[in-house]
Amino acid sequence: MTIEDKLFAAPEGFSEIPGPSQYSILIGPIYQKDSDPYRCRAIRLQPKHANNAGIVHGGMLMALADTVMGSAARGVTGVPSVTVRMTTDFAGPGRIGDWLVATGTVSRETRTLTFVTAELRAKHRLVMTASGVFRKIERHNA
Repeated sequence: MTIEDKLFAAPEGFSEIPGPSQYSILIGPIYQKDSDPYRCRAIRLQPKHANNAGIVHGGMLMALADTVMGSAARGVTGVPSVTVRMTTDFAGPGRIGDWLVATGTVSRETRTLTFVTAELRAKHRLVMTASGVFRKIERHNA
């Protein structure tokens, strides 16, 4: 294990998400909390996540929020979904080296939609909140 691997390693109780998408591989690795894999995702913020100002790019934070909210929706509904709407509020910067934990909570479900909120925190510091609406999708065999 390299020094960089040790610096960006996940803490105990988290494991890399199984079967990540190509996008998750690009921005990750993304981890899930072993005791709550659908509602809790996390990432160690790395230099590749930074913008020109040296802080984590807001788009990266939004991608993690979208990931955890979609996962939380699937955990409740049992089916995949796509983002219909997402609103974000930035509360503070993400910094390189932070262990950023995203928690998703389903607030309501209808026949076709799931309403979800998320918080992203680095230790006890709030970095971002988000809310989203997700449409359930059916997979069709061709």
